[in-house]
Amino acid sequence: MPRTHTDQDAKEPSAARRGRPPLGPLLADGVDCSEHARERLRVVLATLAGSMTVDEACETLGIGPSRFHALRARFLADAAALFEPRTPGPAPMPEADAEARREIERLRRENAELRLEATAARVREELAVAMPGRAGRRAETASAKGTHAGRGTTKKKRRVRRSR
Repeated sequence: MPRTHTDQDAKEPSAARRGRPPLGPLLADGVDCSEHARERLRVVLATLAGSMTVDEACETLGIGPSRFHALRARFLADAAALFEPRTPGPAPMPEADAEARREIERLRRENAELRLEATAARVREELAVAMPGRAGRRAETASAKGTHAGRGTTKKKRRVRRSR
């Protein structure tokens, strides 16, 4: 029958422990922070690991027990917040970023419109080069008819009144 884990096993030092040895407070050495913050982190981790008492921690840090308990409680609350479930995707943007996002979208739409206009102008130019006589006649015909070239709208004609 396989052996199950009991409270007694947790209290006994295990000579046959597998894997890497626990680093405990030494984990603070790998964190990118100031030396002051690293020392406080080492002390909090040592008290959590049970290798240092709260009184020893207070003496090392030069603070009172109530301040130490508040510091450790904040540490644990911040650490626990990292494990809270979050929605997938990027975090929601603040209002200032939302305004910038709207401006970016407006500029993207404007950019798309300008690209379309540039493509149409390029096509008109290629047609004018490929069919030199037709493009000129179209403009002449349009002006003779009183329409704008390419728009299909008519110009308003003014009536001149004759005096009787």
